[in-house]
Amino acid sequence: MAFVTANAGVKVNIKSQPDAFWTHIQLSTNWFRVAVPDLYTSIVLPDPSNSAVRTVTYGQSTQHLQAIILYPNDKWVEWNWTYNYFPEDQKNVIDLDAEIAEIAVKTLAKLDNYLKK
Repeated sequence: MAFVTANAGVKVNIKSQPDAFWTHIQLSTNWFRVAVPDLYTSIVLPDPSNSAVRTVTYGQSTQHLQAIILYPNDKWVEWNWTYNYFPEDQKNVIDLDAEIAEIAVKTLAKLDNYLKK
């Protein structure tokens, strides 16, 4: 059976300085995996010529799910994700989108709050 590809994402308005925020996102390649090892499998720089993008891979149960965090633009940070699913799993996809959106918003907001201290 063929997969269906879905895309979703969130935008979060940050109060901290974009460069400082992005520096901490860059450190997330280690920090996210240490803080939540069962959720984040890896965070990598997929294209060294484009340092504004990080690819986030989630735990093994969602190995077809990858996300990209973009450098803040006018104090807005984007976290977008793409994944594959079977057509009969469409209801579960809606729940998955809601869960990932919540995780992304909380992660970015907590980082922003940390940097404002």
